[in-house]
Amino acid sequence: MTRHLGLALLIAVGTATALPGQARCQPTERAVVVTEKDADRSVELRLGEELVVKLEVVRGSGFSWQIQKIDTKRLRPLDPVPDEPLDPPKPGAAALQVLRFRAVGEGSQDLELAGTRASSTSRTRAS
Repeated sequence: MTRHLGLALLIAVGTATALPGQARCQPTERAVVVTEKDADRSVELRLGEELVVKLEVVRGSGFSWQIQKIDTKRLRPLDPVPDEPLDPPKPGAAALQVLRFRAVGEGSQDLELAGTRASSTSRTRAS
């Protein structure tokens, strides 16, 4: 099974503003956090701001999220961080895979992620 997540990003200098139709992101001091609920929505980032994408995975299933489309002149992947458990940590429990990025250049950017299991052949779309 393959799952897809797309985000339209606008990276700008200055303060980010909320526009109609934009994702309801959770800003923190240094990061904008998005989840699978924000799929196919627009997200605005300030230059230098961190984007944190948290997507559900099942531990031990072989399923993980991978970058499919990115412009590294505008958005740079950061070092991976450990999964965040959703349930008590145990084999087969749900967790959040955390992908981090830094806005390094101005302009529009489509970020596409795909979640796959190594032995999978069917496709579904996450929304």
